Amino acid sequence: MANSHTNFWLELLRFGKDEKERRNNWNIYCLHNQLLSSSPSPLQEKLNDIGRNFDLTLYGDLVDSLKILAANNNGPLELPKLGRLDIESFMDFSDIKIDDNIFFSGRILIGADFRNSEFEHKANFSNAYFLGLTHFDKAKFRLEIRDGLSDGISFRSTEFHNTVYFNSTEFMFRTRFDGAKFYSAAYFRDAIFGPERKTGKSPAGFLSFKNCQFQSETDFTGAKFDYGVGFEDSEFHDTTKFDGARIQRAINFTNAKFRNTTSFRNSAFGEPPKFYEAVLHEDTDFSNVDFRGAEKTYFRPWRCGKDTDSIKMYAGAAVRAWDRLALIMSQREKLAERHEFFRLKMRAQRIRDGRCLLSMANWLFDKTSDYGWSISRAFTWWAGHIVIGMFLMLFTSISDSSGIHVWLQALRDSFFLSFANAHAILGLASIDGYLYGARENMYANALSASYLDLVGTLQIVFGPFFLFLVLLTLRNRFRIG
Repeated sequence: MANSHTNFWLELLRFGKDEKERRNNWNIYCLHNQLLSSSPSPLQEKLNDIGRNFDLTLYGDLVDSLKILAANNNGPLELPKLGRLDIESFMDFSDIKIDDNIFFSGRILIGADFRNSEFEHKANFSNAYFLGLTHFDKAKFRLEIRDGLSDGISFRSTEFHNTVYFNSTEFMFRTRFDGAKFYSAAYFRDAIFGPERKTGKSPAGFLSFKNCQFQSETDFTGAKFDYGVGFEDSEFHDTTKFDGARIQRAINFTNAKFRNTTSFRNSAFGEPPKFYEAVLHEDTDFSNVDFRGAEKTYFRPWRCGKDTDSIKMYAGAAVRAWDRLALIMSQREKLAERHEFFRLKMRAQRIRDGRCLLSMANWLFDKTSDYGWSISRAFTWWAGHIVIGMFLMLFTSISDSSGIHVWLQALRDSFFLSFANAHAILGLASIDGYLYGARENMYANALSASYLDLVGTLQIVFGPFFLFLVLLTLRNRFRIG
């Protein structure tokens, strides 16, 4: 909850005739010696470093006014006497509701705590300096729009000098973190970037982390992105997690650099992610990622009779996005991931090219072997066509009056002949072949030799193809190098 100093900080936030003066007054108060503890500490050193960026010429009247404001509103006279930077809940705004636009831009915030707070309108934290532990857990940025389009929620060029928590925070309108610097861990676990109510329409907002610096652990585990999000030109220097994240709209990592372990495990994408010119760490995990939503962006409209030109445009963009990820995985010698993105690219390419012979071949390759990856699918087609051929030949060589012995012998011979036809290149049913006897028996008892020839011809054509798919999937799954 808000502490005894909260009212003072709110009054200090409004102290001055304009925003520039109010910002200067806030920082003067934070940097003045009345707020500094008597013994040197890393926090004082950081404040001194920040103070060099301001024109903090103090006049007596201003200092007196700040002292009076602090005395009348129970303002703190010094920092907590800690030798570290992990001050917590010193500037405490937790559990409060802010009904008007609020500006913390350019201010020094020490141990800021906004847990469970509600921001009904514009919230500006751009160019702010967050010292100590920072909490925005379960805060709600609702942003009721006044007089048309609002600028949204801004953390542009903000510096977080210690761990910041945005766990379960709700950002319900456009949000910018462009150029922000996270010098310590940043936690966005279960954060929600999206509208408060679902209307059936795409939410009118976006999320931007362009050109951000994440110097320590970054965690978006379980986050939900209902807005398009951009991480262009951002750098992640430590472990980065998007595990279980739900990314409903486009996400852009163009020119981003991941310098350490990165995980997208169990996440779901609603559109193809963009990693153009991105640098991924060798330890990048795309296990159990759900890309079905991304494929629907260009598969579903086709079935609904939508404009084919726009569908082909989306599919073409998807081809480029998947192709880039396949290339990155190939460079990292991550075979499974490379082939996953290859399969996604091939399906998108089928939509892009429209109905043509190449697309038909593409479709057959998908259905028969999942583009050379599914051993079970390829084996089923290979074994299935042998079994089908067996039954097609079986019923032309026996009659209803045949005994069980005749049935079993015909079943055996028809299977052997079907197997031999499917692998004609081995010559198993030739005169000197191991299965020649089965062939002789089938033709001797067949009602129509030409019918057996027709079935055999079809198997000779399709058999090598299905066998090739089985061998191809085995090679793709188990090849080395």
